[in-house]
Amino acid sequence: MFQQKNPTQIRIVEMYADKEAYQFHLQTPHFQHYKTSTLKMVKSLKLVDMESLDKESMSNIFEKIN
Repeated sequence: MFQQKNPTQIRIVEMYADKEAYQFHLQTPHFQHYKTSTLKMVKSLKLVDMESLDKESMSNIFEKIN
């Protein structure tokens, strides 16, 4: 995603089914490649724990992704 008023500011939004899925993702080869290749580009990293409004809908989203 990018800011409308400042399109050079990019935001990456990712969703994980749970903390275990996030921890697993951190170990994947594609994430390791991303992390090492963007070290000088990423200005900040902010992780935000969220809770879905509707757990059934979230389950459907993750079912469709897989």
